[in-house]
Amino acid sequence: MMFSIKLIGKTAAIAIALTIVLFGRARADVMFVFGDISGTWSADSVIVADSVRVPAGETLIIEPGVDVMFLDYFKFEILNDAELQAVGTDSEPIRFIPFQQGDRSLGLDFYNASSQSILEHCIITDALTSGIHLDNSDITIRNCLIEDSDAPTGSIGGAR
Repeated sequence: MMFSIKLIGKTAAIAIALTIVLFGRARADVMFVFGDISGTWSADSVIVADSVRVPAGETLIIEPGVDVMFLDYFKFEILNDAELQAVGTDSEPIRFIPFQQGDRSLGLDFYNASSQSILEHCIITDALTSGIHLDNSDITIRNCLIEDSDAPTGSIGGAR
């Protein structure tokens, strides 16, 4: 089996420990991310090792079938005219999930994000806050499943 890791930032110790765990999951490509992010994610698994943000004016494209896995209660923010293009398919959804069952994330937060942002055929599960939070952002959300997320008091449903 071919196995490759692309480490972006932080320490190699985290990568080595997670490589051992992930090897048993038979994943071919793993990428570790934190901090400012942009570009295209096409790895089988993207491990969010700390909070991430798509900075002002940047674009992040997530390819169909990518699993975005959160190691802990980390934020995923799309800021000030930044764009997130997460377009999966029926057979290859994009999943925003905890790394291990029982873990949680902080969901996806759009703050003044580009109206070109789109979530399609995405699964967002186990967010400690709402699965998707929109603040002054008008994005497209189609055919997505948001489940097992906790909306704040006064909100209705898994997204606000």
